[in-house]
Amino acid sequence: MSRASTLHFFDTSSLLVSCWNGDERKGEEIVHDQAKETTFWSEEISRLAKRGRLVLATRNHDELVKHSRSSQKKDLAKRARYTLAKLSPLVNAGTIEVAGDSNDPFADAVLLSVALKFRTQANLHFITQDRALAKDLQRIIEFESVRPRGGQTMSVSRVGLMHV
Repeated sequence: MSRASTLHFFDTSSLLVSCWNGDERKGEEIVHDQAKETTFWSEEISRLAKRGRLVLATRNHDELVKHSRSSQKKDLAKRARYTLAKLSPLVNAGTIEVAGDSNDPFADAVLLSVALKFRTQANLHFITQDRALAKDLQRIIEFESVRPRGGQTMSVSRVGLMHV
């Protein structure tokens, strides 16, 4: 992999906010935002694809499918279905790769293991809204035992705040 190329990984939470504003945990209504959708799915995806490979772990895809089938959280199910519909043409075109295997643990653990496995081999970029996951990924950046010797970088960002 060339030094300039980056592996970009999306987690479930980042995709589920890619077209919406609001936070139900704070009592805020979740509303569709066309400008946010266009910025993420057209501009950001295109920009990231020019800088490397876009990857969605199979476990993250599985989470979206599980959410899309929820009968108890109808709004979440609707957003997950919408997100899967946005993903589908990009996956079919090869713009976004869905990667993983049946032995993978839960989604966050997969992303953490990817960070450890490829930290010294590739430039990595993780996009997550999950503060705990982001904090753990930031810690990996500081690990001395997996410090890259070839100048590889690793970054963590949020939807709407991507500066890679």
